Amino acid sequence: MKICFPAQRNDGLKTMVFGHFGSAPLFLLVDSATGEIVGEISREPGHHAALSALEAKGVGAVVVSAIGGGALRGLAAANIAVYEAKGGSVGENATLFTAGKLSLWPEGKSCGCGHGGHRQGASHGCGHGSHSHGSGGGHSCGCKSHGHHPQGETPHEAGKSSFDLVDAGELLAALGARESDKIADLGCGSGNYALFIASKTGPDTLVHGVDLWEEGLKTLAEGAAAGGFGKVRGFRADLKDLSTLEEGFYDLALMGTVLHDLQERGQAKKALAEAARILKKGGKLAVVEFEKRDSKPGPPLKIRLSPEECAALARGAGFGEAGYFDLGPHLYLSVFRKI
Repeated sequence: MKICFPAQRNDGLKTMVFGHFGSAPLFLLVDSATGEIVGEISREPGHHAALSALEAKGVGAVVVSAIGGGALRGLAAANIAVYEAKGGSVGENATLFTAGKLSLWPEGKSCGCGHGGHRQGASHGCGHGSHSHGSGGGHSCGCKSHGHHPQGETPHEAGKSSFDLVDAGELLAALGARESDKIADLGCGSGNYALFIASKTGPDTLVHGVDLWEEGLKTLAEGAAAGGFGKVRGFRADLKDLSTLEEGFYDLALMGTVLHDLQERGQAKKALAEAARILKKGGKLAVVEFEKRDSKPGPPLKIRLSPEECAALARGAGFGEAGYFDLGPHLYLSVFRKI
């Protein structure tokens, strides 16, 4: 039987199983009898083209970490069984499959895109891991990243992060992060984005989370230890002064719904200049922001940033535009490259 594994790239049997079936750039085909890779299918994200290709290749089963309801229904109609990966590499999961140690995908479960594991609170928020936007007259953020909170203070609105609203598979595909990359999560909070990226790219991925919120950094450290992510660590620093981070060191810098707060406080220019300083030439800046419309959840409309406004800020710091991606009904991702 041919088994299909979603992947970001072909690293042979050491390839990590990709985070989401519908967003995978590549599928690897493994012969269950020999345990060897016997083919691959490259395609754009989206499950419809993938289903036709898998049927044409005679695939009998797929092994996934996350999958949407539409893809599940399509695979069922094609008589292709769906099994739940146990993390790790294609080779490891192929061995488990052959030994009968993988379970069929649970009935009723779909799109398990890493949205779990977050502390629950009153509202979705700024994406720093455990902050939220309040309701009422003003914009209340509790954002430890920006240097406005005394050491050790806990945000009174600590709750869900914007990561709960992200199509995580689309995010991962758009970031194009690799295990060899060095990544800075700027305004990481409790590390939801950082830990997700590390879990999907591999144990050797270096991810440095930066925040001023000590409790969030502690949660990040605990999550990294629990996940076995030895190269994930936090740094207590203000985004306007990243002098603790090495110049020209990182391949990717992520700002998860942070930039609108920085802009509101007049700090965006300095923070983006610091992001540019720590990135390698050609390195990527990834900015997640709420769509600029009057809707919930999210911050007030008046402080939201459109893609055009994000691009203007990034250009002022020496970045060129590289792409725009829809991350679901509430959020988008703009990617820029350091020129």
